[in-house]
Amino acid sequence: MTSIYVTMLNYQAKFRLKIQITVIISLQV
Repeated sequence: MTSIYVTMLNYQAKFRLKIQITVIISLQV
């Protein structure tokens, strides 16, 4: 149960990071 929770947190963190990078690139263009 705990490992699944940690995996979800890691996935969410990567997803947010991906969105932030996309936003930064969009703003630079």
